[in-house]
Amino acid sequence: GTALLPQWLDVVHTRRAGVATRVIAATLLASQSSPCAGTAAGYKRRPRAPPPTQASTRTHALLAFTSSAPARPHLPSTPTSKAVAMAQGSGSATAVLALVLLCLLLHGDFAESKVYTVGDRNGWALSSGGWPRGKRFRAGDVLLFRYGRGAHNVVAVSAAGYRSCSAARGGRTYNSGSDRVTLARGTNYFICSVPGHCQAGMKMAVTAA
Repeated sequence: GTALLPQWLDVVHTRRAGVATRVIAATLLASQSSPCAGTAAGYKRRPRAPPPTQASTRTHALLAFTSSAPARPHLPSTPTSKAVAMAQGSGSATAVLALVLLCLLLHGDFAESKVYTVGDRNGWALSSGGWPRGKRFRAGDVLLFRYGRGAHNVVAVSAAGYRSCSAARGGRTYNSGSDRVTLARGTNYFICSVPGHCQAGMKMAVTAA
């Protein structure tokens, strides 16, 4: 048995060498038919891409800067010069309209003012005391006193002076014979200060609304 041992070992080594040879051969065949090999070969045969030009480089840089730039914040809108001008024009128009209306109102008051001749045809006389009765006067109306100059006068007095037929010192006196007196709101009192005339009835109270 000891003599056969070296021969058996040689057989084992020979079989192992054959198996290894077959394994190597199978590996080589597999590598030649593998799709990876074809891919590698195809990759080697693919033409190289041309280098980027200067224009394309600038375009890529611009796109990158645009995409990376932060968004502009939303700012509150401010009135434009046109809007300001329109607002100023509207304010001026309103002021002018108000002034026109005021002028119309004032003109209307003066236009409605009437001139009354005291005593009518008789003028300012001893019988003028009852002349205002039944008439409606307004503030701003004008009383026209007609009388013979030097024969009478017209004095504006208070209620007390009207009752007592006395004119206060420094009171307003008219003596032109054709006197125009504008009525104030309320009761206006007039007398003739010639002695005895007021006591005879030459006095008048006129109430203006």
